[in-house]
Amino acid sequence: MWQILPKISHVYKDKGRGTYYAVVSLGFDDVTGKRIQKKKTGFTSQVEAQKWYDWTKADLSKSSVQMNSTMSFKTFVDRYFMPDYKTRTKSQTYDVGVARLKRLNYFFDRKLNSISPIVIQDWHNCLIEENVSMSYIYSLHQFLQIILSFAEKLGLVSRNNAKVAGNVKRSRGKVDFWTIEEFTIFIQTFNQKRVNERLMFTVYWFLFFTGLRIGELQALTWKDIDFEDKWVYIHKSIYYRNRKNWEFTDTKTQSSVRKLYLDDDTLKYMREWKEVQEQIGKIDFIFSDNGLPIVKNRVNKMLIRHAVRVNIKPIRVHDLRHSHASLMLQLGMNDLEIKNRLGHSHISNTLGENSHYKPKPMRSVADKFNGLVKVSVSDSEIS
Repeated sequence: MWQILPKISHVYKDKGRGTYYAVVSLGFDDVTGKRIQKKKTGFTSQVEAQKWYDWTKADLSKSSVQMNSTMSFKTFVDRYFMPDYKTRTKSQTYDVGVARLKRLNYFFDRKLNSISPIVIQDWHNCLIEENVSMSYIYSLHQFLQIILSFAEKLGLVSRNNAKVAGNVKRSRGKVDFWTIEEFTIFIQTFNQKRVNERLMFTVYWFLFFTGLRIGELQALTWKDIDFEDKWVYIHKSIYYRNRKNWEFTDTKTQSSVRKLYLDDDTLKYMREWKEVQEQIGKIDFIFSDNGLPIVKNRVNKMLIRHAVRVNIKPIRVHDLRHSHASLMLQLGMNDLEIKNRLGHSHISNTLGENSHYKPKPMRSVADKFNGLVKVSVSDSEIS
C-alpha cells in the first residue's frame, strides 16, 4: 500500500529520479540582490533530506547572517519588505504601514543583525519618553515584528528579536460615550433650515441610533435602504485618502455585513434629508451634499464645535458607536442582540470596560428607540 507522506518545508521530490532534495536559503546578496541558496540532491527519503537541511541551516546560519550583515534595516524594508507587503495587504493596511515606518526611523541606519532585544527595549523607552501612547507603541512593535519575521524567513537574521524582546503591555482605555440626555442637548443645536446643518444633523442622528462605523456610513447609497421594510443593508465601507482619492472596501469583518432595522424616527429624518438632497441634484450617496462621500474630518470638527457650544464633553465620531452600545444595554438588549446589530464578533470590542454592565432586569427593546429624543427646530447659527 502506498503511503502519502506529508510535505516537509524546504524538502522537495525529484519526480524524474524518484529522489529528494533540500534547499537552504541564506538570504540575499546585498550587492546583486540575488537569492543565496545551498542545494543538495540525491536523498532517498524525506527524513534524510530534512536531517541534512537542519544540520546545514544550523552550521551556516552564522555565516549567513555575517554575509548579510552590511544590509541596513532601511535598505531591507525599502528593497524587500514593503514591495512584498504591498502585494499581501489591502491598500488601507499598506498605507497604515507606510505611516508607521516613520516611527521606526530609530532603526533605519542600523544593520539588521544588530537589532538586538536590548536595542528594541531602548526604542520602547524613547517612545515612552516622547509620551507616545502605549497602545500606539504596541502597534508599532507589532509592525516591527512582522518586518523582522520576514527578514528571518529570508535568512537575513537568525531570529526575530522583536519576539524575544516582547511587546509593551497595551492598556485598554476607558470607552467614552454620550448618554441619551447628552445627545438630546447636542442634537438640538443644528439649524435644520440650512442644508449643511441638516446633513450633519442626519449624520449624527444616524450614527447614534445605528452604531455604524464611519466608513460604513460613508459608503451608504440610497439603494442600500428600504423605507418600506424599514432596514438598511451594511455590506461595504470606504477608505478615504483625501477628497479626490477614495475607494470602496470590504467591511471590517464578515460579521459586519448585516441588515440593520431602523426605528420610525430615524426613517422620518432620512426621508426628510432625501427630499432636501434631491433639491441639490441626483446624488447616490445618502450622506452627501456634493456628490462625494462625506469626509470624516468634517464630521469630527462639527461634532466638537457643537458639543463645546452647549458644554457637552467632546467625543470622537467613533464614540457615537459606543454611545449606541451603551443605549442598547440600558434598554435591556442582550449581548447577542448588541453584537449582531454592531457587526462585532465580540461585544467587549465595543464596550471595553463597560461590557460587564448589564442593567437588570433585561427587557424587550423592539421599537424602544422611537420617541427617545424629541427635537425642536433650532435657528442656531453654529456651522
